[in-house]
Amino acid sequence: DLHSILSEESIKERLASDPKLATVVPVFQMYRMCKAYKDCRKTNIPYMPKKKGQLLALMKKRWVDTFDPWNVGGHGSTKYITWRDQTAGTFVDLPCIKSNRYEPYLVIRYCSDLPPFQEGFTGYGKNKMTWVMQLRRAGYLFTQLGGAFHVHYPHLDSKAREEWNMKPDAMLTHSASELLQKEDSKIDWGSFKRARVDALFLDFKEWLDGTVENESRTPMCEDALNDDVRLWVHSDKQTDDDDDEDSDEDDGEYNNVVTSRGKYFKCQKKHLSNLEECFDEVSDFIESSILWSVSGKKSGEINSDEQMKHLTKAEECAVRFLGIHNNDPGFNKLVADLYVNMGGIEKARHATDKATDYIMKALAKNPDDEVAQHILLMLQGGGDSNSELESSINAPDDDGFDDKETLDDDEEGVVSGAVIGGANTEEIPK
Repeated sequence: DLHSILSEESIKERLASDPKLATVVPVFQMYRMCKAYKDCRKTNIPYMPKKKGQLLALMKKRWVDTFDPWNVGGHGSTKYITWRDQTAGTFVDLPCIKSNRYEPYLVIRYCSDLPPFQEGFTGYGKNKMTWVMQLRRAGYLFTQLGGAFHVHYPHLDSKAREEWNMKPDAMLTHSASELLQKEDSKIDWGSFKRARVDALFLDFKEWLDGTVENESRTPMCEDALNDDVRLWVHSDKQTDDDDDEDSDEDDGEYNNVVTSRGKYFKCQKKHLSNLEECFDEVSDFIESSILWSVSGKKSGEINSDEQMKHLTKAEECAVRFLGIHNNDPGFNKLVADLYVNMGGIEKARHATDKATDYIMKALAKNPDDEVAQHILLMLQGGGDSNSELESSINAPDDDGFDDKETLDDDEEGVVSGAVIGGANTEEIPK
């Protein structure tokens, strides 16, 4: 489909008419179809979708998802929901870019003024995103192509990725931003690949701002993420944000957890005799804990023990409020999402009994939760397994991960596979 769509005369005419057209081809990821962490090609390849109908059918089963769905900065600017109904061969311009970490797969004319990749970014980390940052600043218009798509194969981590994942022992209990603020920290950050790349990235940003004239046609969104808070090195922007008592969600999911937890405990102290007054605060705390559990693990900032530490604290608060809001469908779903997370983590750690207990708690709160049903089936020894799928979650609706069958186009962003439904599906391998 990709080759045939790109070969259409209308597509070639559009590319020829604008040498600075950056055509986004939406990318999806297929989950591993075997239990073991290995490259099981004979099992995986038959499921790789070649047509859009097959892709949407697999997404409805949650065997395929939008690429890296918990890394909102990475592909969150792509209008996946619009693409679902977009006519093949048509273009939809992106209104803005939500993060400097945006790294879409692009079709671009190979012209003499096409910016080169920065050779300093070798191996894993920030090579594609820095190139996209330069394309945007140089005046490339980002537009997505209907009908065409890529599917990421579930390969094993490369040696470069394994090197990137290495981190100081102190990060088992503290975030990088916390450690950078400690004057007595003796961490040799330069011995870690990620910190070295982050330092190079700051140099690149300074060069880009001072050298490349800003001719952008696709602007940054007004509420674009503050990506500097993720860096393992200090930046002026990061320092400014650390001093800002009114820092909000742009400061990252971890700061959301800290902020929401603080608001909850403050409210609890104020309304000790009437905890119902703190319902909004506890809901925010549970939601932010789920999101940080996923994004922190994905970014390598926390391990499974730390995930469970955050989620257990959220569970303690949830249990306290279930007595008050046990019949609230929204709160029950949120608590079910929490237990699905905890069950997925324990399943990945092969703690079958603990995983089963959490999944049963999830189904008690939301019997229709398909992810919980799927994990329970795996725990009972039936069905196809997938270590990545088993540890995935139903993310809270407020962050753009919604389990509804349909969404309005203004609810754009990274979406879960369950969102995209209702397609004219084609046959998929059994």
